[in-house]
Amino acid sequence: MTGFIGSFAIACYGISYLMYRFAGLQTVETSGFYVLICFGVYYILQNGLRSVKGAAGEDRILWAPAVLFAASLVTGFHLDGSLPFEAMGWRDFLNYLLCVLGLTPLSGCLFAAVYRMVKKCAGQEEKAGGKCREGFVVFLLSFVIIFGCWFLVWLAYYPGLWSYDPWQVDQFLEHDYDKHHPLLHTLLLGACYTFGVNGGDANSGVILYDMIQMGVMSGIYAYICAYLYRHVPGRLFRIMTLLFYAFFPVNSILAISPTKDVLFSGLVALCLVLALQVRETAWGRKKLCYLAVLFCAVVLMLLLRSNALYAFVLFIGGALALLLYTWYREKHCPGRYLYICLFAAGCLISFRMADNLLVGLLDAKEGPVREKYSIGCQQFGRVYEMLRASGADKETQEMIASYYDMESAEYDPYLADPMKETMDIQEKGTEREYQRDMVRVLIKYPLESLDAFLYLTQGAWYINDTTSASIYGSGLETRMGYLLTTYAGGYGIVHESRLPWLEALLEKAFSANAYQKLPVVSYLFSPALYFWILVICTVGFFKSRNGYAFILAGFLWCLYLTILAGPCVLIRYMYPFVACSPLLIGMLLMSMREKYRSEM
Repeated sequence: MTGFIGSFAIACYGISYLMYRFAGLQTVETSGFYVLICFGVYYILQNGLRSVKGAAGEDRILWAPAVLFAASLVTGFHLDGSLPFEAMGWRDFLNYLLCVLGLTPLSGCLFAAVYRMVKKCAGQEEKAGGKCREGFVVFLLSFVIIFGCWFLVWLAYYPGLWSYDPWQVDQFLEHDYDKHHPLLHTLLLGACYTFGVNGGDANSGVILYDMIQMGVMSGIYAYICAYLYRHVPGRLFRIMTLLFYAFFPVNSILAISPTKDVLFSGLVALCLVLALQVRETAWGRKKLCYLAVLFCAVVLMLLLRSNALYAFVLFIGGALALLLYTWYREKHCPGRYLYICLFAAGCLISFRMADNLLVGLLDAKEGPVREKYSIGCQQFGRVYEMLRASGADKETQEMIASYYDMESAEYDPYLADPMKETMDIQEKGTEREYQRDMVRVLIKYPLESLDAFLYLTQGAWYINDTTSASIYGSGLETRMGYLLTTYAGGYGIVHESRLPWLEALLEKAFSANAYQKLPVVSYLFSPALYFWILVICTVGFFKSRNGYAFILAGFLWCLYLTILAGPCVLIRYMYPFVACSPLLIGMLLMSMREKYRSEM
């Protein structure tokens, strides 16, 4: 009881401080805070005012995500309130720590409640469907429902969106390729557009691309629905999964957008479900078929996104480290880890061969070197702005100015592109020097460097973040906001909505960002939500001792690290986690069910 009273007192202090210090923040930014408070108090009271340790969960491992979530929430509040670490005095920092300490028990209650709910769902007696024929019927029905719902959105934006990176078509038309965008996607987008232009109607090319992308993505999501139908108990969860894929606007709008992130995200989800099927299938022809399809899907995934390659290399390194550790501990070579490493290495080699073949056939150039240094650009930009305002450390200012055209460069805390566009480090010697200077500035100005990174990645971990919805601006006139619904000029695309009422509704929601006014529901559109789903599922895999699911989640963690090194946080960059979330939750239910059965 004493521990509860002490923790409750600290929580009250932290809550009071945050409400007083950041009272000027918008309701949408603070709603999650109030929900967390109410949820935590209710949960603690429901458990009879037991100790905070008892109320927070049955296992100490739940404290790890609880501390991280509390720290992310308090840090996000400070960033939104213009009080980053560089501006904190010792009193501000002490209050920061007290707020994290005070919110940790409430966060622990939240994660414990989620864990108990999953455990309860996993322990129910209802059986999942088991027949292949039933699964095929579910696949067809899911495909029709998903595609049909997306078709209505496509009619609203007829002939389909022409936003994000349509200038990939210019590379195709001018036969001047570079690897800044995936060559395979450039070929697909360019071929569809050329098909329409050659037929006398550029709209036909957009329609062709959208039908291909909608068909592929609907098929992948329907396949996931069929898999979950056969393996996961709980009719409500399976229905919610289908409704999420069919009606969640992010899925339908991105399905008609010409961005590489859509097909890439679908392939990530497909690889995940195929890897599960490979594991649960006995050796034979069927397993070999799964392996062959998974192999092709992995290679295609690597060809469709450059950061997937970095994530895959990190994944192989982690798998090798796990292999060596297990080998050292158990004194024998664990077969499953060895097979994963060999399979991944084979995929990587095949990707290299396919990529080199495309580069040779298209005579493609390498992408700009500066694309690797979003974090460095933000670090230098923030430090330079600080030093220029104070007039201090001229030497560091001159060093930063040697890499950028500071007369035209503009530091945007949430977007690295304005800095990167004025950057020039093409020579290898200059690149190595640039890397050394990044380390020097980090050592000399650690808090400014930390703040630059936190502002850049805020949307990927702060669940109340709204900045990711206005990176490029917002408004009905610009058609920019949470999602871009623009039509780039110069390509002959004529927008003629067939359902103007639906288009107006979607535009108000995602160009004017009206979705942010929806209490609780707005969290579904937070990119960070899907990161926290990954966190709780990873913890669940660890608790249930499901090593294979833990390894599969490891690839998503590697992919997440590459997103943190990107130029900004947009929902389309986080879309792989959106696509995989229902499957991750299903994997967690299966893992908890197996543990539940073993404990009976």
